Amino acid sequence: MGDHLIVLHSAVRACAGYSRHDAPSILLDGSSIARGTEHGRAVTAQLTRRHGTLEEAIAAAVFALHAAGLPKGICRQARAACEDYFYSRLDLTPGHEEMHATCGTRPSRGGGGCGNVDVLSGANPLDEIAAGRYEQMMQYAFGLSYGVFT
Repeated sequence: MGDHLIVLHSAVRACAGYSRHDAPSILLDGSSIARGTEHGRAVTAQLTRRHGTLEEAIAAAVFALHAAGLPKGICRQARAACEDYFYSRLDLTPGHEEMHATCGTRPSRGGGGCGNVDVLSGANPLDEIAAGRYEQMMQYAFGLSYGVFT
């Protein structure tokens, strides 16, 4: 079992007022890195979608829950919880784009921003993969590079 932030942390971590401890989450079966589990299917599906705006990030989250096999009613409740948190509690808009905390710039699809990632500072590897830095993470894992990527 794993606690899954419904909207990817890496997509919204720079939103004003956002806290991963207050954001909507759901308990999913299995590990997030095991693709055959409910949690792994959700993360894998979520990483295939765009997260350029808050609306896209929430849509990707709901898509991921459907891909994991959750019932439609649960997916609707998850969407409602996300919309309440981001739109009502944080007073953000669906088109909000200032969401990424990568050197103050919004990453483009497949990477972008400044590209600096300090994997030794406790960054979530799935967040870095979502930001398009899979190759750098693999190089680090195999000992071919050091913890800070540029």
